[in-house]
Amino acid sequence: MKELHIKLQRLHGKAYGTFNDLRKRSIIMGDFQGDWVHIQGDPFAPPSRLRVSAKLSDLGILPEWYANDVRKVALADFMLRRLAMSCAQHTTSLGTGNGGLLATAEPGAEILVRNSCRIEGEKLVALIQVGLPADARRIEAEWVIQVLCQSLPDTLTEACYALNFKATAIESFVRSLEVQRALREQLSEHGLVAFVGNGSVLPRSSGTSEIPLRGARVFMSPPGLQVELEVLGEKITGMGIPTGITVITGGGFHGKSTLLRALELSIYDHVPGDGRERVVCDPTAFKVRSEEGRQVLGTWIEPLVRRLPGGKETQRFVTTCASGSTSQAANLVESIGLGVKTLLIDEDISAVNFLIRDDRMRRLIHADKEPLIPLVDRIRELREQRGLNFVMVIGACGDYLGVADTVIVMEDWEPRLATLEAAEICGPRPEINSHGWPKWPVRWEHSMDQVRKQLTPGLRPASSVEKGIKVKANLQRVQLGRLQADVSRLSQFVCIEQIRSVGAAALSILKSDITGSLEDAVSPGSASRSFPEGMDLAEARSQELGAMLLRMAEME
Repeated sequence: MKELHIKLQRLHGKAYGTFNDLRKRSIIMGDFQGDWVHIQGDPFAPPSRLRVSAKLSDLGILPEWYANDVRKVALADFMLRRLAMSCAQHTTSLGTGNGGLLATAEPGAEILVRNSCRIEGEKLVALIQVGLPADARRIEAEWVIQVLCQSLPDTLTEACYALNFKATAIESFVRSLEVQRALREQLSEHGLVAFVGNGSVLPRSSGTSEIPLRGARVFMSPPGLQVELEVLGEKITGMGIPTGITVITGGGFHGKSTLLRALELSIYDHVPGDGRERVVCDPTAFKVRSEEGRQVLGTWIEPLVRRLPGGKETQRFVTTCASGSTSQAANLVESIGLGVKTLLIDEDISAVNFLIRDDRMRRLIHADKEPLIPLVDRIRELREQRGLNFVMVIGACGDYLGVADTVIVMEDWEPRLATLEAAEICGPRPEINSHGWPKWPVRWEHSMDQVRKQLTPGLRPASSVEKGIKVKANLQRVQLGRLQADVSRLSQFVCIEQIRSVGAAALSILKSDITGSLEDAVSPGSASRSFPEGMDLAEARSQELGAMLLRMAEME
């Protein structure tokens, strides 16, 4: 540290670009070693990035806390949260731009595999953003010394040494993750697509927050759906949602969409105290909604859209601006092609003519004049012939009560089993009758050749001044050179790091020589493969990776 102190003093008053000299050597901070991944070229540029590592034994981390892969994920996430809090406490504003900043990726309620903090063998490795301070564009040595020789070591010491947190905190964190993984693994064995533990808190404090609502009514299963699962020696009771077609209904503002939102995010594990840490769902579950205006790259939507005026093809439907109904039809068929077994649908964000046609409209507009085949007419076919599961929030489309296997009514945030009541109202379930409709393809898929043919013309630098194809991402959009995709309505992305990850994976896939189907190209693991440490990345599913690729279009 003394050597670094002297080196920094020699940089005083020099041009900001002289910071690049720091890359030549590591920073030793007691038990920690820091190596520069990137050094910013300007005080107003994105912060520099430092790869920090330390032996777990030197930090007092017990081997049993990282004894297997699940525990390594839990430990890394636990340490990242401590680092994020400690960085925020030790950040100071020094000079111009980002000077004095210390930061790392800030995780939300979900526990994810990340490159921002991970366990590599017997070491803890973390990526820290460091704002190197300057006076205008001249190096101010004392400020830099304060950041690198005081604030950063204090941050690491406070966050990472086991003596600074209770052993029970990490043990309960690890235990919680192990229980969630075990619950999810038992779903199939018990014929369930989802499980909501009794005592869960599903409402959030606001529509834009993931913080549990204080004082909210805790979830309790109705007797007819209550199951008991035994995991790791613990018996956990809650509501099991069985395979098949489940309709969640009830009056407005009684908790229908809140329950569905908890299910769609329970493909991920949650931190203790989130309220949803004992809610788990089929890990392939995918939310299918209307996306008016989306790009479609040749999806077989004929089973739901027989023909369009002007003879437009629906066996390989291509458009740069899909309607609400055709976009939702494409979303459903694509998700099946990407390995989804459970489809989540909310009436509020669906195209009505995709979901239903009532009797009066059927009499007024004859079937041979209507290209759309509503999902309600084919959903039993998809269940019984394809084995697909549906969990649907329905408030007005009562036709779905007649095709449901399970009906749950939400009343004042409490679920009530109403399957028999709905059956009495609807009468006998109609038999499947294809009416000469187009058949579902035995296996539908996009070929990589097809995807690459449509996208590679745009796979070039975004402008004449850029060198190479860069991955740019925010919560609304991913850009790969001249290609971009709107991801704002892919609601199962939970952080920007996941979106960057699928962007980097998509670029790798498009530049490779992979052939065969898109499903094979984006098989599990594709979205979380290893990439350079120039950006914070988080594990994402193959379903989101495939969905993003199929939304890609060349910028105008």
